[in-house]
Amino acid sequence: MFKRFRSGLFYPSEIINYRSERKITTVLYLGILVLLSMIPSFIIMFEENPLDFEDKRAIREAFRDEELPYKIENNQLIYLGDGEGVIKVEITDTLNVILTPESEAVGVSPFSVDAYIILTKEKVYYMHSLNARELFSYSDYADLENLDFSEAAHSRSDFWTTVFRIANDQLQRNAWRTNLVNMVGLLLVSMFSLLILGVIITFLQKLFNPYSSFGEIFRLMVYALTPHVIGQLLASLFGFSLFAIVGMIMTVIYASKLSRKLIQR
Repeated sequence: MFKRFRSGLFYPSEIINYRSERKITTVLYLGILVLLSMIPSFIIMFEENPLDFEDKRAIREAFRDEELPYKIENNQLIYLGDGEGVIKVEITDTLNVILTPESEAVGVSPFSVDAYIILTKEKVYYMHSLNARELFSYSDYADLENLDFSEAAHSRSDFWTTVFRIANDQLQRNAWRTNLVNMVGLLLVSMFSLLILGVIITFLQKLFNPYSSFGEIFRLMVYALTPHVIGQLLASLFGFSLFAIVGMIMTVIYASKLSRKLIQR
């Protein structure tokens, strides 16, 4: 594979030698290109802090001036107000927090596509698409004892220090779930993008080379995508978009040269 990578990046004239190789080899090489294109996203995904300053500010603002007559006593969420006590706070357009004196995760519409963090009498749940997952019990964190939610409206630092510490701990504990979903999605998007680009370049070359089959041209165009992928990778890592432009130009030039070589043969 290293030989093919070297040819795809520096010696396009050698790529013609791979026109009759097994399909599985081309598929494996395409997989390597997909993984390379995902490296910048991987770095961001695994280095990103759970809650940054802007996240914390947005959460504080969402709770500002909200009346939350709740307090945690003896590892239970106690409602201190009148009425049924279900309170909903919108954090973002798709994330909400619900406080309820009930023991079950209630108060969510069955038609909602939003995500919810639900604080019940004894436990905290995360609900999305009607799938509820228990996050933790109040007894798991000693700092939660005597936590007064009415302090959230006044941005009391002690309150938010405790809340953000526990939130970060939960985000880190469940990061693998989020990262797994993100990685699968990223893999599919990257593969689809390279396949579409490869098909477009192959189609354009096929217009000028009706003598070769689409599959034969596509096999070579996969290797011609190498400069494009490396250019995008360097542009993302170093923040210099010229790398991406140069990579795409090299891919177009390599594709044209390969097409001419196929016609000559």
